[in-house]
Amino acid sequence: MMGGGDLIGAGTNKPETFDVLAYTNSSDYQTNIVKGGETSLSTRKDFDTTNFSDPVIKGFADLLKGSDIFRFDGADMMPAAIGSGAFWKEATAWIAGTDSTDDMLNNIEAAWKALPPS
Repeated sequence: MMGGGDLIGAGTNKPETFDVLAYTNSSDYQTNIVKGGETSLSTRKDFDTTNFSDPVIKGFADLLKGSDIFRFDGADMMPAAIGSGAFWKEATAWIAGTDSTDDMLNNIEAAWKALPPS
C-alpha cells in the first residue's frame, strides 16, 4: 500500500506528552476521529473499519488494514510543480482512465524536464 501520512512528534520529554503520543497511536483515538466525522485512515491492524459509514473509505481502510507493507508516496519530497502539480494531476487522470500509463509517465517526465535548473 502506498500513501501519505501525518507525523506526530514530542516537543518535550514530560510524561503527559508521551501519554498524548500514546493516545494518538491508539485504536481508541482513531475510532473517536472517525466517529467525529473525519475520514482519516489508520494503519492499526486492530482498528474496526466498520466505524466508517462511507463504503468507499471503508474499502480503502480494509485495503490498508490487509496490507503487509506501507510506503510513503514521496510526493512531499518533490518540487511543488511535480508533487502537488504534474504527478498529482497525471496520476489522478491515469486512475480515472483518461490517460494511458505511457501518457502519465511521459507527462510527468516532461514536467520534471521543464523545471528550472536548481
